[in-house]
Amino acid sequence: MIIDNAYFKGDLRIQGLVIPEDAKRSIEWYIETYGDEYLVSLMGGYYDSFVDYADNGRKGNDMFDYILGILRSDRSPMAMYVYFHYQRNETLISVSSTSDDVDVRRIL
Repeated sequence: MIIDNAYFKGDLRIQGLVIPEDAKRSIEWYIETYGDEYLVSLMGGYYDSFVDYADNGRKGNDMFDYILGILRSDRSPMAMYVYFHYQRNETLISVSSTSDDVDVRRIL
């Protein structure tokens, strides 16, 4: 696995990482699903050989090593892609108002 839940701290913090195993399994699902989707889009026809290279810890392919370095960096684009999908699917947005302000009622 190229990234894991350790990437989702700091700027890419996912609150689910501090609660029970159910949330961790959910995050792992997002990493597996959207991490693979990202890699397929990035690598195209090289996807299978890239994943094999990364999973087996091989060295010597300059292009693959360069890409792995970027994907494992602190600002991993792969982690950001997974984070985007997590936030899009898991975040609830609610709107409420307790004001009797006349201007607020005109806007609504």
